[in-house]
Amino acid sequence: AVGWCRQLFVAATLVAAATSATSGKAASAGEKTRRKVIVHEGIALDTVTYEAAGPRRVFGAGPLVLLHGWPESLVTYDLVYQRLSVEGFQVVGITFPGFGDSDKPPDGSEVYSVHGLVQALRGALRSLEIEKCILGGHSMGSFVAWEFAALYPDSVSVLLAIGSAATAASPHDYNRLEPYVVAIKAFMDVHKHKIPVTFAHNSLVGDLYDKKKVPRAFVKGMVEETRKAPPYVWLALMQDLIRRNDSRLLSRIKAPTLLLNGANDSLFTLNMQKAMRERMTSAAATQIVRIPKSGHSPHWEQPELFVQNVAAFIHAHLHLVTVPLGPGPIMNKRAHGGAEVSSPSFVAITRPPPSQSVDGLIGNGYYVVVAFSVAMLIYTLSLWARSLTAGPRRAGARRGRSSVKKTTTPASARTRANERTPIINPTRRRYFLGLLSI
Repeated sequence: AVGWCRQLFVAATLVAAATSATSGKAASAGEKTRRKVIVHEGIALDTVTYEAAGPRRVFGAGPLVLLHGWPESLVTYDLVYQRLSVEGFQVVGITFPGFGDSDKPPDGSEVYSVHGLVQALRGALRSLEIEKCILGGHSMGSFVAWEFAALYPDSVSVLLAIGSAATAASPHDYNRLEPYVVAIKAFMDVHKHKIPVTFAHNSLVGDLYDKKKVPRAFVKGMVEETRKAPPYVWLALMQDLIRRNDSRLLSRIKAPTLLLNGANDSLFTLNMQKAMRERMTSAAATQIVRIPKSGHSPHWEQPELFVQNVAAFIHAHLHLVTVPLGPGPIMNKRAHGGAEVSSPSFVAITRPPPSQSVDGLIGNGYYVVVAFSVAMLIYTLSLWARSLTAGPRRAGARRGRSSVKKTTTPASARTRANERTPIINPTRRRYFLGLLSI
């Protein structure tokens, strides 16, 4: 019986190693699909989709759709796409009209405004056959995201506003952003059809906490992405941002909302985030999270912390294991009769229903753990049974030896024999090790 159990134990170990290797390969990368979709007026937008690669799956909430900031493209999330897919999300990136590899309508087009981008986003989601999604946006993209969530609340399950505010028309932001308008107009006056490299580079890294932490190749690629947008696109959207104030729409947002920004963001400060949260009176819940040692682009400087906080918030509010979240109280007025309730930096999260996560269990190795534990249990029970019979066998052996005439044994020989005698017999020792393994 012990020999058979040993074979079972070896087999379970080999299965564990093989399954771990297989699941590791499966979760290493999500399948990537890049294509263009047609929105209103025949405008084609560049999109990318990463399929979920991790064991956990998010059900019923739709994919995670990410919107870029000014003047970037979907490439801005290249440092977090894979990480988010490993967390179990299907991730979709969309490039707005005029930017990156999307179509560029002529100067003066109505699409070059936040409201115009909202309508372009709506058309893109229809073309992608996305009825409901987890919607996230950074900077300019966050204004588009929360306005979309306010106008079409049934289409957004969770809202992520990254580096956002209620408006960019405040005196603080106007003084920061107006020089961009002046500079871009100067470029257009000298008939430049592309933004100069130095200006594009400075506009990207100017509000980073530590630009050395961002891969140099990534920054270089982002500079080239921003220069794909004509100067008139830069100008039109920047002017719209510093003029508009649609903060009244914040009260119409119903989705749980994460206000995420860098702790060292000098463009949109903590007080602006608090003011934004105060206006979101209808949101199911709001959470302010500040990523340490990062400026206006936390998904560049702290991609791992960014993904950790985004995943924790989404799983918390989609009722998907208790994990720590970033600092900041959770406001949930609906659940507490209109009273504001602050909780510590932990949120309750539950896993998906077991029927929906069988492949997730396999991917996480739970089957392997169960098989290993069962094999060790059988092995240990066989050792325990053997140890029970070992006592009577030893007693019989002692009685047999006592009937034999005793002979004198030298003291040195008795000492050597005692040294070879274990404190715990081998069977019981293996039994204890089996219990420890379980």
